[in-house]
Amino acid sequence: MAGISSVTDVADIVESVVWEELPRSTRDATERAVLHVIGTMFLGADRDISLRTVAYARSAAPGTSTAFGLGRTVAPGDAALVNATVCHADFRDDAHSTSQSHPGVTVVPAALAAAEILGRPLEPGTFGAAVVAGYQVIGRMGRLGAIRSTERGFRASAIYTVFGAAAAAARVLGLDRAQLESALGLAAHLAAGLNQPYLDGTDEWILLPGFSAKNGVLAALLAREGIVAAPRILEGDIGFYRAYTGEGPGEFDADIAEWEVETTRLKTMLTCGWNQASVNGLVGAGVDFAAVDTMTATLSPEAQGFPGVANQGPFTSYTSAVLSLPFAVGALLETGRLDPTSYADVSAPSVEAAARRVTVVADPELHGYDSRLEVRYRDGRVEHIEVDGSGVRWLLTLPEVIESLEGKFAVSGVDARIVHRLVETVPAALSGTELGPLLAIIGEGR
Repeated sequence: MAGISSVTDVADIVESVVWEELPRSTRDATERAVLHVIGTMFLGADRDISLRTVAYARSAAPGTSTAFGLGRTVAPGDAALVNATVCHADFRDDAHSTSQSHPGVTVVPAALAAAEILGRPLEPGTFGAAVVAGYQVIGRMGRLGAIRSTERGFRASAIYTVFGAAAAAARVLGLDRAQLESALGLAAHLAAGLNQPYLDGTDEWILLPGFSAKNGVLAALLAREGIVAAPRILEGDIGFYRAYTGEGPGEFDADIAEWEVETTRLKTMLTCGWNQASVNGLVGAGVDFAAVDTMTATLSPEAQGFPGVANQGPFTSYTSAVLSLPFAVGALLETGRLDPTSYADVSAPSVEAAARRVTVVADPELHGYDSRLEVRYRDGRVEHIEVDGSGVRWLLTLPEVIESLEGKFAVSGVDARIVHRLVETVPAALSGTELGPLLAIIGEGR
């Protein structure tokens, strides 16, 4: 299957999405993804970095677009920044393995912010098509370089998602073909984000999808004004792919899925996406956590090598804990839980001691989210658990998303009636012309 050789190819991807012509399975996947992404905003709203980002928006310039819980509209880019950051702060958003990214966290806020710029109803299905196009662009572009760019220190969920944000915003704004290509080209100049915070334990990585959402909207607005980007910005000798990966973009695998939103998984546990298969595999196998002595988790090289995943401590910050598979398993071993309560004291001696009993290694025969777990009990028993990453417990149906959000809201003290309001408004927003009812829920916040 061919790869991406220019922004022309990416623009083709964007323009190929017609909401009414999408398979039912793709539209269903989009509905549950948008419901999950917006619902997760309510879970991340009380984190310190969310509160500080909203405080920033209070002093920002007024504008057309709704920011979570702010009570007034602000400049579109700032609204996209706030909404993406608040969602990502909870870290139970979405995960796309081959692009190593969280597509919806960036795409949905960018599309919403752009829609309010117009000040009029959208054409039917525009918002839905914009979201799918954003996922498609991130998935396709990330497949071609995410592993290599991560190895070079760049955060894939920042440098590829900005293209999806630009695509979604451009689609909502109704840019013509030349403007669309320029929006995508300008996005290449705005692609930024590093993985060093994972190693240093600081929290600014949570802002990166917000930066991408804001910059994607900016790229689309500048292109709408007629600014033209370099046509070979992606594949050129000193273009995006060679700068960020050291190589050209290459080609897709032959068995690539048709619609990337269908291959994006929604998290069940509060930990890094690379850890989801292992922790869900342990819970699903009914492991007796209180009786476990030690454990070895064998992951794919891309999972085991992701910054912070193999960290056995000490844990000095939320960041160092939430990325670590040993911490996640340690919390399960000590408390049987893995939710916001697990991170109230990340340096708890008992959890740190349990984390040191968990070893993470890599096997090149494993891919993506696949993992192999060896659990050794104090009585000498050994249990082996094989986890198929594609079939592990993710939120793959609408009822699962609704049930999961209700449970998470209950733990976090959020009014569960918000879930039902979102269930009523999201489908209409995707296929219809009005986003007002959905934006009103976001604007009210918690």
